[in-house]
Amino acid sequence: MRVEQDGVSLVFGPHTDERALGHAWFSLEHAGRLTEFVMALVIDEFGTDETRAKLRVLAGENARLRGIAIERFGRDNPFNESA
Repeated sequence: MRVEQDGVSLVFGPHTDERALGHAWFSLEHAGRLTEFVMALVIDEFGTDETRAKLRVLAGENARLRGIAIERFGRDNPFNESA
């Protein structure tokens, strides 16, 4: 549903079109990468060989999902207004 008033447009969702999915995937991917980064810092300081190995597995999964996202949505930032 779209509501417009005084030059302002509000769009209510949730939306499942390709653009909305691209935005969600982009946001979740970057949130995951930041979480991975923080986990790596903590594991470097306090981790064990087992936790380091598990983080490597998660990093590999993150890379695999990134590849899927690039195939589906391309490499462009979906929030870039000029795109």
